[in-house]
Amino acid sequence: FIARSSRSILPPQYPGRFTERLDICLMLSHLLFWIALPSVWIGWGQALLNYCVLTWIQGVYLAFVFLPNHLGRKTEEDTMAWPALLRQVVITRNLSGSMLLTHLCMGLNSHIEHYLFGTLPATRISEARKTTRLLCQRYGVPYSECSVLEALGEVQRYNRQIASIAQHARFLRRGLVQVPRLLWSGKK
Repeated sequence: FIARSSRSILPPQYPGRFTERLDICLMLSHLLFWIALPSVWIGWGQALLNYCVLTWIQGVYLAFVFLPNHLGRKTEEDTMAWPALLRQVVITRNLSGSMLLTHLCMGLNSHIEHYLFGTLPATRISEARKTTRLLCQRYGVPYSECSVLEALGEVQRYNRQIASIAQHARFLRRGLVQVPRLLWSGKK
């Protein structure tokens, strides 16, 4: 995965073999540093348990950082005709909050500016946020900013909508002609 995401630095000849070998080397080094070396000091069982717990905690943390910024917004498919930078503004949202939230999210609570100014240091994102908001207002571009709770509410509504669609598809696969009204309205 890491090798494939940085294709521009890879040699053009035999990119498949090189990336496969690099992926294998990176995965083996990951296992070495996170499982094999700690097992020397704390044993295999504790090393595996430690790895699983840390991976779970990191997954929950990253889900908290990334999901509220994207889910419930327009999708790439909805905005394919738009210019790339405008698309990034429309498909993401910023989370308003304190400096603590900014610290916990590593500056990614300003997700719109993260996409627009990828190399800008996190300490300068708030300046870019003000400028971006003003420019979006000036040109009528939708700029979404809400609290964490509002974003999580939108994520929950989006998940319910997707679940309703999946349930509707299940009824169609079973050949049922009548689909319960509750699935269409999204209400219980």
